[in-house]
Amino acid sequence: MSSFKEKTQSFIALPIAKALIALIGILIIGVLFDGGGSFFKLNTHTEMLGFVSRYAILAFGMTLVIITGGIDLSVGSVLGLSAVAFSLLTIHFGVPGYLALPICVALGLACGLVSGTLIGRFKLQPFIVTLAMMVFARGAAKVLSGGQKVSTAVQIDGEYVFVEEPAIFETLSGKVFGDTIFTATIIAALVAFLCWILLSRLRFGRYLYAIGGNEESARLSGIPVIKQS
Repeated sequence: MSSFKEKTQSFIALPIAKALIALIGILIIGVLFDGGGSFFKLNTHTEMLGFVSRYAILAFGMTLVIITGGIDLSVGSVLGLSAVAFSLLTIHFGVPGYLALPICVALGLACGLVSGTLIGRFKLQPFIVTLAMMVFARGAAKVLSGGQKVSTAVQIDGEYVFVEEPAIFETLSGKVFGDTIFTATIIAALVAFLCWILLSRLRFGRYLYAIGGNEESARLSGIPVIKQS
C-alpha cells in the first residue's frame, strides 16, 4: 500500500502529470458547462487555439527569460512596434511580405539585444530595463503610426486611396489543412517544439537552468553567463 502511495506521489510530482490533471479538470468543466453543445464542436477549439496562439508564442519566449530568473515587461510593446512596422512596410510602402517579415523580426531582436546588453553587461535590473524598453517601444510605435490606426487607406498625392490588403495578411491569419487549423497555431506549435529542443536537448538550455538556479555558481562553473543573459 505504501509503495503504491509513493508511486502515486512520484507520478503526481512529474510536470506531465500536473499538465494532465489540469487538462482533465478543463475537460470536466467543459462537459458540465458545454455552452449548449459548443464545447463538443471542433470549430470551437480551433478558433480558440487560433486566438491564443499569438500569446503562446510570446509565452514561449518569456519562459526562457523566466528560467534564468529574469523578467521582461516589454514583450507586448515590442510586438506592437513590430506589428506597426510590418503594417506600414507592407501596406504603405509596398514592401513584399518575405522582406518585411525578417525586417520586423530583426527589429524585435534589436530591442531584445539592447535590453540584454544593459542587463548582462551593465548589470542593470531586468525590471527597470524592460520597463524602459516597454515605454520606448510604445512611443516608437506611436511615432511610426502618427498616433493613428494603420489601415489600408494610403495617402497618394494628398488624397487617401484604399488599397487591397497584402496577401501576407491572409496567409498569416488564414487557415490550413482544409480550412481547419489557423496558420498562427502551426507557428506556435513549431515555436513550442523549438523551445523543447532548446531546453531539453541542447547545452544552451542547460545553461539557462543553471543561471536561473544560481548565477554566481554558474559563472564559477565556466558558463558564459553574460552571453546567455
